[in-house]
Amino acid sequence: MRGGHGRFARRGKHSLIEEEFTMKKLRKSSTQKIIAGVCGGIGEYFNVDPTLIRLGFVALSFMFGGGLLVYIIAAIVIPSEEQ
Repeated sequence: MRGGHGRFARRGKHSLIEEEFTMKKLRKSSTQKIIAGVCGGIGEYFNVDPTLIRLGFVALSFMFGGGLLVYIIAAIVIPSEEQ
């Protein structure tokens, strides 16, 4: 297929295949860490201020009571940053 259409179309210097292999990974943050680094890691992954993520967890805890449970599960499941 000509004209930049299709799955393997080029975008600048990188092809779509190369972009697939350079995906970000969700990790607990070691720099934006307050308790376990979960909120800092989520903030870095989505390029959002970790304080907003922390406020979201607090709001979940007060509204539905599940924020703390979700945080504990995330702290166990999400791997730490590799140094």
